[in-house]
Amino acid sequence: MTVPTLRQIVEAFERGLIRRNTTTEYKRLALENWTPYKLNKKEAVVKLNKDIFTFSSYSVFQTYIDPDCMVLYCNNDVSDDILGGLLIDVLDHSPTVTLRSLQPEADSLQRPDMDKFYEQWVAKHLEVHGYKNRKAFFTNLLHCSVTDDGEKTIICPSNHYVLEGWNNDGLAAGGVDNIVIPSTSKKEELGRALRLAFAKCIDGYAEKQRLAAEKKQKK
Repeated sequence: MTVPTLRQIVEAFERGLIRRNTTTEYKRLALENWTPYKLNKKEAVVKLNKDIFTFSSYSVFQTYIDPDCMVLYCNNDVSDDILGGLLIDVLDHSPTVTLRSLQPEADSLQRPDMDKFYEQWVAKHLEVHGYKNRKAFFTNLLHCSVTDDGEKTIICPSNHYVLEGWNNDGLAAGGVDNIVIPSTSKKEELGRALRLAFAKCIDGYAEKQRLAAEKKQKK
């Protein structure tokens, strides 16, 4: 097997090619050829459930909920300046990840307690937002991912296709629906861009629930 270069390893992570199902041999070679490397990118995830924004710092290499991430909240009626400022805060706390720091286990590349971390993340949000159960929290929960490479900030809308899942179904191919602004943009401009990205989000789950309810009423 050809030994991958560091650049190939990084690109594989960024493209989602190295995941749980990747061969153990490839992962072993990837880790053996590790050298210190820091990505010049910041990432954040922003969710909107009705009137509440939730901001979470993230990492381009993460495929799990990080219990150490920064999480901030605000109401939807705050000014664009405040909204943009909160996004900048979580982007600035986005972890700078090296390949070695991803995981000590050569055959996993994921934290073994990721399910537990996810449940802790859900429980925290239920408490903060005051929802009685997870369905009440996840219903109508829209999601945008944000990446800043030092030159531009890209905000990507998504489709809420199942209760606890988001994808790109229904959005224009090639990232046409993404909102792209310079990294030097003012807070107010960033806040407006974030609102515009959420306006492009699709709530496919809510639509399916609505259609199911209408069908039930007709019977």
